[in-house]
Amino acid sequence: MHQRQPLGPTPGGKGRHRVHPLDNAFATVDDPAGLQQICDRLGPDQINALLDKWLAILPGPFTDADRAAGYRYEKSHPARHFEDV
Repeated sequence: MHQRQPLGPTPGGKGRHRVHPLDNAFATVDDPAGLQQICDRLGPDQINALLDKWLAILPGPFTDADRAAGYRYEKSHPARHFEDV
């Protein structure tokens, strides 16, 4: 079972939210409204910046010659699932 992990500073910089994470969701959270505020700040710009960061860090299959020839990863977000249960 996962340990509770801090998610980040709460609005106003006081404390941290405590969550019980799942692989792709949260099982429990002590401040649902605060977590929602954090999630509401995430948009395409933030997601793309995170993806760009990790694509620059992680090794990839493309050589310098491949990149010079125009080969690269393309970002795609075709499957998004949002559920309010």
